[in-house]
Amino acid sequence: MKMALESPRFDWYQATVLTSPDELIYRGSRMLADEPPRSISPRLGFDRGLEFRKGGTRSAVLYHGGIHDNPHMMASGEDAPALAGLLRGAGLPHRVSRADVCVDTDTPKSYKRMYSALRSLARESKLTATLMCNPDDAQAGATYYVGSQASEVRARLYEKGKQMQDALRPDWVRYEVQVRPQRERKSWTATASEWDILGSAQWSRRFAAETLSVSTVAPPKRQPRVSDLERSVRAAGVQYGRRHMELLERHGGDLAACMAEIVARAENRGLLPDSVEGVI
Repeated sequence: MKMALESPRFDWYQATVLTSPDELIYRGSRMLADEPPRSISPRLGFDRGLEFRKGGTRSAVLYHGGIHDNPHMMASGEDAPALAGLLRGAGLPHRVSRADVCVDTDTPKSYKRMYSALRSLARESKLTATLMCNPDDAQAGATYYVGSQASEVRARLYEKGKQMQDALRPDWVRYEVQVRPQRERKSWTATASEWDILGSAQWSRRFAAETLSVSTVAPPKRQPRVSDLERSVRAAGVQYGRRHMELLERHGGDLAACMAEIVARAENRGLLPDSVEGVI
């Protein structure tokens, strides 16, 4: 039986925003608050902090200044969709540092089905998995974690109806994916749909397709990290490439002779390690 799923929503949204703090204060005061923003203690290397408040409670925070060039915003729980809507709806370029997306269902026996599927995927993918429950009280509800706390993508499966002791929703189950995107995935996450964020890892895409019957778009593949040596060689090519070609031309296109001269010059200046000296 296909599960009846509610629309997915953000449960946490945190991002570095490529705009001025003043613009975020203006927009946040209009869309996230019903009272003036309050100063709070700064964090994360920033030297200023503000909180937006709505209905007497915090709805979002803004940090700016200090060692960072751009401001940083965060909202969680029921306030996360509003912050995501502010940044996305206004077309403000930003890079997401964390996004949690959750989807709920009240389909009977859905927890058992989802737990079994997640557990199989965790074993197959060799992922860290932990089941938190009270073995003496099945009615207290369980939470199943897939992925370590350091993972880029981590999932949680809650028996929410039991945990909240909600008599009107005894079969309520929540599936949530937490994403801490790296490098180029930060910008991708800033525009990806909630469904696609649920599929941020290969195993979570499989779970979405095979268990939730939802097709998701994969994020861009991670580019290999450039080593310090490769970065230096590239910089040298940009700065000295033309001179090297002139030197090669002076040696009549003889690459070995050209390299020998370059190495000899470096050796004369004491720039080569002992293991390299005399090789060429």
